[in-house]
Amino acid sequence: MIELAGHSGAASLGPRTRLRALGRVRVASRRRPEWWLFVIAAPGWAVLAFHGAVERLVGAGGQTTSSMRPGRRELHAMPDMPGMQGTGSGHASIASGLATAALMWAAMIAIMLALIAPNARFVALRSQHRQRLRNTAAVVAGWAGVWAIAAIVLAEGSSLAVRVVGRTSAIVVLFATAIVWQCTPFKRRTAAHCHRTFAPPLDPASGAPACRRFGVRLGADCVFSCWPLMAAMAAADHALLVVGPLFWVSWYERRRRPHHDRRPLTTITAIAGVGALALALPASGAWH
Repeated sequence: MIELAGHSGAASLGPRTRLRALGRVRVASRRRPEWWLFVIAAPGWAVLAFHGAVERLVGAGGQTTSSMRPGRRELHAMPDMPGMQGTGSGHASIASGLATAALMWAAMIAIMLALIAPNARFVALRSQHRQRLRNTAAVVAGWAGVWAIAAIVLAEGSSLAVRVVGRTSAIVVLFATAIVWQCTPFKRRTAAHCHRTFAPPLDPASGAPACRRFGVRLGADCVFSCWPLMAAMAAADHALLVVGPLFWVSWYERRRRPHHDRRPLTTITAIAGVGALALALPASGAWH
């Protein structure tokens, strides 16, 4: 009897425990309505880490076939090779290369969602409770749309730089551009604009469109602020050892660095160090 009573008591506590945990989740969601941005950012980091691990394994095994690592040189050389035009392997290599590039840039955009979490939080906390998710999603949609367009331009620009001057020279030029960009007044202004806040209208019909427009402005500021860093990451094959420190630079600028600082020695030193590291890393072959 005692055992049965104890068992029934434990069973009765189960639903209470679950309800209590659910209540805590709801309270945390109300206090941190931007939590889902970090959930989306996590797979982005996982994709970059997995890509780097695969490249290291493939490089160690000496397997550099076009079917496994279709490169930019291959993509542009294949149409000129006799007997290769219109072949299935050529189309497969081109499709695989484009898919890999799209995946890497999607991962880059995903990890940057954590940087706009404060902006999304401000919008959510000033929205009606039922409109919080819709309004923050509209902000993210506008922001991501701008970055998707910028990703196409930056991907082709970094690819062109690598093809024209080579990987080493492209990395040197793009990292030097990023360092010079850090000292310009336009960089300081756009970095300051990345702190934009917005209180959406209470009307549900006009709230989401207004938040989307705010996201577009926020995305434009982020693109103009960070485009040299993103291009440099692309030239360095989106290596995690490059993306991680440069992500910290963007975080530092948003959270810690005074935007009136005309001599951003900390960020310049970090960018220069990462550039030197990028030169030391072997080319993955997936981008060149």
